[in-house]
Amino acid sequence: MLAATSLMGQDLNSDNDLQGSYAAFTRSQIEAAAFDAFDQGFEDDVAGSVLDYFKFGVRVSTDFNSNIFNSNTNEVEDVIIRMSIPISVENEEFARHHWGIHYTPKINAYIDNSREDGVDHFLNGNYTATLEKTVIDVNAGFSKTRGSDRFASGNIAKNTYTLRGSIYHQLTGKTRLDLDLGAYADDFKSESLFDRERYNARLAWQYQVTGKTTLGPYVGYEFVNVEQQPNHKAYSAGVKATYQALQKTTFSGFAGVENRRYEGGGVENTTTPTFEFAASYQLTGKTNIVGTLYNTIRASYSDFGRSYKAFGLSAQANYKMSHRVHFNAGLNLERDDYFSTIAGATGNPDSDYRRVYVGGSYRTPIGLTVGSRLSYANNDAGDNTRDYDTWVFSLDAGYDF
Repeated sequence: MLAATSLMGQDLNSDNDLQGSYAAFTRSQIEAAAFDAFDQGFEDDVAGSVLDYFKFGVRVSTDFNSNIFNSNTNEVEDVIIRMSIPISVENEEFARHHWGIHYTPKINAYIDNSREDGVDHFLNGNYTATLEKTVIDVNAGFSKTRGSDRFASGNIAKNTYTLRGSIYHQLTGKTRLDLDLGAYADDFKSESLFDRERYNARLAWQYQVTGKTTLGPYVGYEFVNVEQQPNHKAYSAGVKATYQALQKTTFSGFAGVENRRYEGGGVENTTTPTFEFAASYQLTGKTNIVGTLYNTIRASYSDFGRSYKAFGLSAQANYKMSHRVHFNAGLNLERDDYFSTIAGATGNPDSDYRRVYVGGSYRTPIGLTVGSRLSYANNDAGDNTRDYDTWVFSLDAGYDF
C-alpha cells in the first residue's frame, strides 16, 4: 500500500503511448512481479462477504507545472490541485477465480486557468481463472481524461477503451500454448486529431528448455483503423522466451520480423524487425528494477497520412528503505521516426522524447502517507514547433480506509 501511494504524483495515463504492444499484453504482470516486493496494494484480503472486499481511499496532490500545455511557445505555468478517490471491490488475491473492479474519479482544479478544470474517470475490471492446466486472464478498462499530450500541444480530451486477454494452456509437462489478445481505442474530442483503434493477437508455442527457461516460436497479427487514413494490417513471426532465476530475475519478451500493409495509401509495404522485452530484477533485498525495451510501428493520431517507428526504453527503480520510507526513480526514452502511409504526405515530426522522475513517500504511524515527486519531460523534434520542456514538482498525501 505504501509504495503504491508513492506513485500518486505520476500521471500514468500520459504515458499510454510509451509502451509497445508487448506492454499491452503483460505490463501489469511485470509490474506486479516488482510490486510484490514492496507491499503495494491494499492490505491483505480476508475471506468473507463482499463488504470485506470493499476498499477505498483519498489522494490529494499539488502539482507545480512549468508548461501545462507542453508548448514550445507561450509557455503557461500553473499550480494544479488534484483529488482522487480510488474505490476497489476485489476478492482474495490467490483465489482460484480472482476478480476485481476498480474505479477512480480524479478532480483537477487549476489555480490560474480555471477553464481547464475538470474530472477524469478511470474504470477497470479484471478476472483471472487458475485451472488445472489453464490460466485465463482478462482485463477491461475505460478512461475519460483531459490533459497535455506529447504529440499535440494543448489540453487534449479523449476517451480510451482497452481490452486484454491471455490464455496459457499446458499441453504436456514441458510444453504450453500462449494466446494473447488485445484491443485499444482512442476517441478524441478534437477534430484535428484522428480516432484510432488497434487490435492484435499473438499465439506462441513454448517449450521448457530448463527449469528456469521457456522458448518457442510465435505468430502475430495486428489490425489498425485510423480515422480518415489507411488501415494497417500487420503479420509477424519470431521467437518468444521467458526466464526466471531464484525469484530475483523475471524476463519475458519476443523478437521477430513484421510485414505491414497500408490499405489504399499508395505506398509500399514495410518489413521491420520488431522486439519487445520486459524484465524485473531484485537488485538487493530492498531494491527492485523494472524495465521494458521495444521496437515497433504505430499509427499517428496527430499527423495525417503518417505513422512512425518507435524505439523505446522504460525503466523504474524502487527502493524500500524501511516499512515506512520508500523511494522510486524512473525514465522513459523513445525515438520516433515517421514515414508516409499516404503517397505525398509531408512533414518531418521525427522526435526524441525523454522523461525522468524521482520521488519518495513516508507512511506516518496514523496511516497517512505523504510524498513528493520531481519530473522533467523534453521533446526534441525535427519540426521545431513540437519542441518543449516541462518541469513538474508534486506534493502528495493519501489515506486508505
